[in-house]
Amino acid sequence: MKTSVVGFPRIGEQRELKKALEAYWSKKTTFEPVEEVANELRVRHWNYQKDAGIDLIAVNDFSLYDNMLDMMITLGAIPKRFRNINDKTERYFSMARGNDTSTAMEMTKWFNTNYHYIVPELSLDDSFSLDISSIKEQYNEAKAIGINPKINLIGPITFLALSKRLDGGDTLELFANILPVYEELVKEIATFGSDVIID
Repeated sequence: MKTSVVGFPRIGEQRELKKALEAYWSKKTTFEPVEEVANELRVRHWNYQKDAGIDLIAVNDFSLYDNMLDMMITLGAIPKRFRNINDKTERYFSMARGNDTSTAMEMTKWFNTNYHYIVPELSLDDSFSLDISSIKEQYNEAKAIGINPKINLIGPITFLALSKRLDGGDTLELFANILPVYEELVKEIATFGSDVIID
């Protein structure tokens, strides 16, 4: 029997991530301190699990804002109103919080919890494209400190079921459209030699 943790808390014992993000959003700092805090927390939390004897330590369960938002970025499921934002960080937080010209994406409760997630906005016109850069970066961070991680992914059925259609209709009708991107994602991860856990 092997042990693992489903969703390690990411905010930090002293709410370090929250403080770093709020300083960035209020333009008191650049994004660099946020990245430094995020890296420090990931390494600390991986080591906590390693020291506790956890067998399967996850990457891609850490997020700067929301795991569903991260999955949207990975799948290239970017709403039209944000596609003209070239800076990845600006686009990410604009999707989450809105900006001067575009409203933020809707949030709703994650199943029956008090946690809220950002709801993907999908339509039949969407085309998806893989961006594995964040997963690869976290995987390499973990390997650099001697951890052979598993990679957590929100599965395609869950992703679609928790999304909404802007053109009406059932989000699950888009399964055939999104499946090739998931297949490409799993093939890419297979080159890492890592286990994949699909939630």
